[in-house]
Amino acid sequence: MLKINDSLNTIWDSFKKYEKEKADTICLEFDNNEISYKELGETIRIIANSLKKFDIYNKKVILMFPMGLEYIYSFFSVMCAGGIPVPSFPSNESPNFKDRLIHIANNAEAEFIFTFSQEKMEIDKLNDERISGMNTTWIFIDKLVYTKEKFEEERIPDYAFMQYSSGTTSIPKGVAITHKAVLEHLDYLDEVISSSNDNKEVVCVNWMPLYHDMGLISGMLLYITKGHRVHLIPTKAVMENPYIWLEKIAETHANITLAPNFAFEMCVSKIQEHQKENLDLSSLKLLINGAEQISVKTIDRFFKYYEQCGIRRSIMCPCYGMSEAIILVTRSDVNREPIIKYFNQSKLNIGIVEACDKDADNAVALVSCGRKIPSTDVICVDNEKSEIITDNRIGEIWITGSNVATEYYNNVELTEESFGAKIKKCNDKTYYKTGDLGFWYQECLFICGRIKEMIICNGKNINPTDIESYIISNYKTIGINKAVTFSIVSCGEEKIVCIIEKVEIDKDITDKDIIRIKETVSIKFNILIDDIVVVNNGAIEITENGKIKRNLCKEKYIKGEY
Repeated sequence: MLKINDSLNTIWDSFKKYEKEKADTICLEFDNNEISYKELGETIRIIANSLKKFDIYNKKVILMFPMGLEYIYSFFSVMCAGGIPVPSFPSNESPNFKDRLIHIANNAEAEFIFTFSQEKMEIDKLNDERISGMNTTWIFIDKLVYTKEKFEEERIPDYAFMQYSSGTTSIPKGVAITHKAVLEHLDYLDEVISSSNDNKEVVCVNWMPLYHDMGLISGMLLYITKGHRVHLIPTKAVMENPYIWLEKIAETHANITLAPNFAFEMCVSKIQEHQKENLDLSSLKLLINGAEQISVKTIDRFFKYYEQCGIRRSIMCPCYGMSEAIILVTRSDVNREPIIKYFNQSKLNIGIVEACDKDADNAVALVSCGRKIPSTDVICVDNEKSEIITDNRIGEIWITGSNVATEYYNNVELTEESFGAKIKKCNDKTYYKTGDLGFWYQECLFICGRIKEMIICNGKNINPTDIESYIISNYKTIGINKAVTFSIVSCGEEKIVCIIEKVEIDKDITDKDIIRIKETVSIKFNILIDDIVVVNNGAIEITENGKIKRNLCKEKYIKGEY
């Protein structure tokens, strides 16, 4: 049984504070529908009243809505009725939808799914007995019977919501987020965004999906529970045409927006010169870049491409975070250009950090993810010795703090693998092992890969994203859209494979191109790519927030599906 929070110090309380203070102020806009704090509160209470008859109190409720007002209505109304929201995604936004839904429902022990009736009809067409056999009650927001009865407040459970990783595999990992932890985190984030804007009105534009931690917390809750305003855009629309995102920023004079690195790359590759002519982005004060590896080349290309639009490099704020820490672990200073340092790639490959000149042989540029936030302790650890690394070496990043979870929900095996780690001869703290590799340099954290994704070749650890970034940036002219690199074991030996996705179906990447890629990669990284496979646009699958599904690509290659 989940604990009950008697203090009523909840996300809902935080919203109600501004509902009272800023009743007629617009807090939310989607598809040209502007909603005031008062209107949002009234709608939430009406829906919550209708939900009470389903007896959702202290029970998990999966939310399955596209980006829009209904996601926010459902999130808060479930919370108000005493349920525990479990943000998820509609069926058309995940290729592994069925497996993921079934896993989340079982793992979270969800008793309800809240969605549109049309969504259920689409799911029924899948004819999947596993879904039809789930022990869950479906609630349809468009079929609820609404009344104007006075809303009676419920005591709200201690857990605010369940957050599941977007995941590069079909098995998302869930953490239960408490009201206390998320409110402390929101307080800190509010200080950051307010200071970046000289404590003036905060206006955000967000297209990150609300079932993703970055979209939910940094792209919605932060504004609605702190008296600010947020404009939402459909995620799929921006993925298809990123100009919509920048156009909305200019139209609303937004001063904050957020996205993973790949989105800034899209803004360079998918937006034409003529579209920038009257684009004014000078209102932006904070551009949050997180959720995936951050590329120096992407930052350089983005700001060079949009320098005529009134933006400055100092608004870019590279961050490092994860759902296991609510959202944020480290962040860069606001109103300061991203910190970029150069290191010897050959040394990094063997775990040694050696700074070098920009023009030195084997120099590689890395972007700092900033300093740790006050609530979190961040260390780099020698895994074999369980000792904190104090010299210039790469280690696994371990974190602990009031914002860090203590377990994966209903997953003993993964919990034992990742949580409760201790430093040798130091028993007073336990840490979460992130699986990320990094190092501290001049008091800033640099991320340089993932343990499980590392390619080990000739005694060196090669980050596959380094190879992928190199291929994409150096061979765009032959029509390469994406690349994914991994290692496999064949005949007792490790082989390196690269899958290359071409932009146009009718434009061939020739054998000569492949030979040239192999040769240049060999020279750059001192490794041999054993096999390069060229696939059509869209064949390399990505997660909802744009990360390549590396393990899935590896599985498909082994099965001969490429």
